[in-house]
Amino acid sequence: MHDSITAVHHHNMNLSDAEKELLCWHTRLGHVNMQTVQFLMRMGVLTSSKCGRTLHTATSKLSNIPK
Repeated sequence: MHDSITAVHHHNMNLSDAEKELLCWHTRLGHVNMQTVQFLMRMGVLTSSKCGRTLHTATSKLSNIPK
């Protein structure tokens, strides 16, 4: 069986952790607009942990949105 590396896989070195997090939530929320996902992250409604909030703060500030 072959392991595939998806865009959000931790071994994918083409994207930063913030970009992977944005793509993951974009998919998880039914492909909602990326700016909407960033807004939700900025509001802090998608995580409750300190580590998660730190990552979401960085993700919400991305200006170069992955495709």
